[in-house]
Amino acid sequence: MLGAVLALSVTGLAQAPADGRVSAATPATDRAERALGLLEADARDGVDVSRSASGAARVVAVRGGTADPAVTPAMTSLTAARTHLQRYGAALGLAGSRLVAGRTTRSVTGDDVVRFAQRRQGLRVIGGAVAVDLRPDRQLGSVTASVSRATIAPASYPRRRAERTARAAALKRPGHPAAAHLVVHRATRRLYDPAVLGVARTGDPRTHARGVWRVVASAGSGYRRLLLVDDRSGAVLQDVDLVEQIDRVVCDDDHTPHVDSPCDHDFARTETGPASPVADVNDAFDLAGVVSRFYHQIGGFDLTHLIGIDVGGRKELASTVRFCDGSGQDCPMHNAFWNGVQMFYGDGFASADDVVGHEMTHGVIQHNANLLYWGQSGAINESLADVMGEILDHRHAGPGDSPTSWTLGEDLPIGAIRDVRNPARFHQPDTMTSRLYAGGIDDNGAVHTDSGVGNKAFYLISQGGTFRGRTIRGIDGADLGKTATLYLAVIQHLVSGSDYADLAAVLEQSCADLAERRGTGFSRADCTSVHRATVATGMRTTPPAARQPADAKPVCPPGAGRVRTLFDSEKGRPSSKFTAGPTWSRAPSGAAPANATSGHRSWFSLDPEDIGTSSLALRRPLPLPAHQRVFLFFRQWRVLDFIGHFVNDAGTVRVADLSRDGRPHNAAHLPWVNGPHGRIEDRFGNPAGGQLGFGRDSHGYLASRADLSSYAGHAVQPRFTMDTDNSIAFPGWYLDDIRVYTCGPALEPVTSPTVTGHLRVGKRLTASPGRWTRPGASYHYQWYAGAHRLAHASGRHLRLRGHEAGRRITVRVTARLRHQGSSTTFSVATGRVQR
Repeated sequence: MLGAVLALSVTGLAQAPADGRVSAATPATDRAERALGLLEADARDGVDVSRSASGAARVVAVRGGTADPAVTPAMTSLTAARTHLQRYGAALGLAGSRLVAGRTTRSVTGDDVVRFAQRRQGLRVIGGAVAVDLRPDRQLGSVTASVSRATIAPASYPRRRAERTARAAALKRPGHPAAAHLVVHRATRRLYDPAVLGVARTGDPRTHARGVWRVVASAGSGYRRLLLVDDRSGAVLQDVDLVEQIDRVVCDDDHTPHVDSPCDHDFARTETGPASPVADVNDAFDLAGVVSRFYHQIGGFDLTHLIGIDVGGRKELASTVRFCDGSGQDCPMHNAFWNGVQMFYGDGFASADDVVGHEMTHGVIQHNANLLYWGQSGAINESLADVMGEILDHRHAGPGDSPTSWTLGEDLPIGAIRDVRNPARFHQPDTMTSRLYAGGIDDNGAVHTDSGVGNKAFYLISQGGTFRGRTIRGIDGADLGKTATLYLAVIQHLVSGSDYADLAAVLEQSCADLAERRGTGFSRADCTSVHRATVATGMRTTPPAARQPADAKPVCPPGAGRVRTLFDSEKGRPSSKFTAGPTWSRAPSGAAPANATSGHRSWFSLDPEDIGTSSLALRRPLPLPAHQRVFLFFRQWRVLDFIGHFVNDAGTVRVADLSRDGRPHNAAHLPWVNGPHGRIEDRFGNPAGGQLGFGRDSHGYLASRADLSSYAGHAVQPRFTMDTDNSIAFPGWYLDDIRVYTCGPALEPVTSPTVTGHLRVGKRLTASPGRWTRPGASYHYQWYAGAHRLAHASGRHLRLRGHEAGRRITVRVTARLRHQGSSTTFSVATGRVQR
C-alpha cells in the first residue's frame, strides 16, 4: 500500500474593529482579538491563525504579506521584526513579556526568519519563543509563537539543593556514567509552563506553570541531560537527553502476525548495539540514517525529533521489519507503510532506499502539509512521497543504479512498482485528463493510481522533455538538489485539503520565492519550466473521471455593492460559534483526520450507519440587513453513502427564520451555485427522503453559495444537517470557510487623504480625509511615530513633540459609513520630523 495515516493540528481565525485601538486596560483576550483585527486590516490577502488547545494563537500566517506603512524594505530584519511585534504582538499574548533577539536565518523560500526568546518576571521561559517570518520587502509573512502567559510564585527550594537533587536523579537512570565522571553544572532559575509545549491546562497540577531550577548534567560529549527541578517542591519534573543525533531503533517481527504496535522495546538493533544477522534489520537501520541525513542536508530537519517515537523519555526513529498484519492473511507481507507513528516494512521492503525515503517522507508530510489521505490530496501525498524517495535514490546511488532509471522500488523483491518518467507503464495517469485517471472510492479515491500526475510533473520539472506539445527545460543537475529544495518548500506550504490545482499554484509560487533569494540557484527561467510542467500535466483541469463544476465565488453581483461579512466560521473561536450535533466535531479529532482549505481545522460530520439527523447550527440568530443582497458561502468535501445514482445519505442546508415560525426549512429551493441536486432515497428510512441534498462524492473540496436575499431584514439560523439511513457508513462530510455576507454600498475614495504642515518640532500637522463616493461617512484618525501609535493623537491634528524628532510620521484615516458597516482605511506617510 505504501500508505500513510495523518496527524492532527488546531486552527482558527480572528478579527477586530478596523481601527485596531488597544489600551492597557483592555482585557487580554480583547487586546488579542483587536490586534488580529489590525493585522487583518493590514493583510493583503487574509490571515490564518492556528491556535493551541486553550485557544491561544500560536501561528499567524499572512497570505500575501502585510502592507504595514511603518515598515520599509530598507529596514534590517531585526528592526522590521520588532516593528511588526510592536504592532501585532498582543495577538500572541505577549503583554508582560520581554523578547530577547536571537539569530536570523534565511528559509528555503527566501524569507528571513527572526527568532526571539521570551522572558517573564525576569526569567527565561523554557521553550518560550517567537519566530517572525519576513518577506523580501520586510513585510510580515507569519509569526510563530510558543509563549507563556503565566505568573509564578517566588522560589523556596534552594539552588544548591536542586543541584544535589538533579545529580541523584541522573545517577538513578539506566546507563548513567560513573559518579566520578558526572558533572552537574550550576542551576539557573527558569519559568516552566507546559502550555508552551502545547499541553492544555487541566486540574492536574503537572499541567500548571511553575518556577524551576534548570540543571545540566554531563559526562563527556556522549552524555548530556537537562533536568528541571521544581523550585518549591524539589520534584524532578523533566529529564531530557540533550545529545542531538540520529537515534534509530529497529524491531523484527520475524513474519509473526501482529498489530502495528510501536517499536518501543525488544529491539533487534539500536545505535549502541551490534549489527543484526537479519539483513532487513540492517537495511532499515542504515537507510533510516541515509534519509535522515538527506533531510538535514536539504532543509536542516532533524527527523529523529520530527517523526520519532517516545521511548523511555527520548525520541527514537523507529522501524519494524518483516511485518505481517494481525490477520496473517498477507504473510510474508509484500508492502511497506507509515502508520502515523513509524515505518513498517514487509519481507525485503526495507532494502529499497526509495521505498524507505517514501515512507519516512509520509511522516514529514504529516508534520507539515498533513494532506488528507483521500482523493486528490491523497494522491498528492503519495506523489510527494514518491518524489522525495526518487530524489534520494538518485543521490544515494548503489550497485546496479542508473542515472537514467526513474522507477520506484526497483530494489524490491517484487521489482519496480512505479515509473515517474512514464507513469502509464504501471497504469498511472500522466495528466488529469488521461483515461487512466481513476477517481472513485476504491483505494481511498485511487491515491496510488492518480499520484502519477504529480510524478510526471516532477520528472518534467527536474529533467525536462517534450510532452503534449510543450518543450520544458529541466531545472536540475545529477544531484537533484534544486528539485529537492523546491519540493520541500511545497511540503511546507500545502494544507490538508489541497488538490492538484493547489499543487500547481504552490509549485509556481515556491519557485518564484526561491528565485528572489540569492544563492539558491533558481532563476525566472526555472519558474517558467515549473509553470509549463503544471500546464502540460493539466493540474488545473478537472479530471473527467472525477468531474467538478467551477467553485462558487464569495462575490457580489455587478452593481450590488461591496462584500461585507456578517459571519465567518474561521474568525475568533470557531467552536464557540456553532451548536454541534452528535456526529459533528472540529477536525482533526479522534473521529477524523485534518482536511481543510484554510489553516488546519474544519468542521466534520460522520456518516453513521444509523437512521438520524444531526446538525451543525449557528449558535445565535444572525440579523440580516434589509433591502440588501445576502449570501451563504461555504466549502465542502464529502463522500457519503450511495449506490450507483441512488443517494442514501446526504447533507442538507436548512434555514430557521426567527422572524417567522423559527423552524428550520430545507434551503434547496433557494437560488444556488453548486447547490443540492441529489434526490435523497427513503428506502432505508432516511428522514429526509424525497428532499434534495448534497450526496455522493464531491471529488474534493467544492465551494457552494446560496442566495439568502429572501430573508433580508430577518434574523436567521442556518444549519448543516447530516441525514442518514440504516445502511452503511461512508467517510463523511467536511465543511470549511462558512460565511454569510451582504452586498452593501461601496465606499471608495475620489481623492485620497492628505497631510499638510511642517515636519518640525512644535509645528502642527493636519490630516484631510479626502473626498468619497458616498456622503455621510465618519472619520477616525490615528497617528504613528515609526511603529509607535501616538496615544495623544487621534484627531485630525498632531502637534509634534521633541521626542518625535527623527521619527517617520504616518497617519491612518478610516472612513466609515454610518449604519452600513462599510469602511475603508488609508495610510499616509509624511516623512521625518526635524528639530
